[in-house]
Amino acid sequence: MKIRSMASLAMAALLAAASALAAAAAGVDGKWVGTVGESEITFEFKAEGEKLTGTLNNAAQAGAVEIKDGKVRGDEISFHVVRNLNNAETKVQWTGKVAGDQLTLTRGEVAGNAAAPVVAKRVK
Repeated sequence: MKIRSMASLAMAALLAAASALAAAAAGVDGKWVGTVGESEITFEFKAEGEKLTGTLNNAAQAGAVEIKDGKVRGDEISFHVVRNLNNAETKVQWTGKVAGDQLTLTRGEVAGNAAAPVVAKRVK
């Protein structure tokens, strides 16, 4: 009887953890808009487990680009995009944290520009 009770408790804990992970991953889904310098930037995300897919569209260099190597870990996300900057393909790294309808991101250093903070709001 005691073993069965412990197994039930372990299963309940596992299900609770899986539900929490799914809820956190779903928290980033949707369209987000923020600014980088004076340019509007739009993110569209879809999380499936720990995998993050979507696009980034920066008004300064119009045209949506696919995010690559996207990851979700709890309320934190990371990904990169490849942009053509100064006639060269350039990898731009992004990291961020979701808190409700606000996404606080950091764009990594790129093309001689320092890392930049970006705050995006969920579009409802």
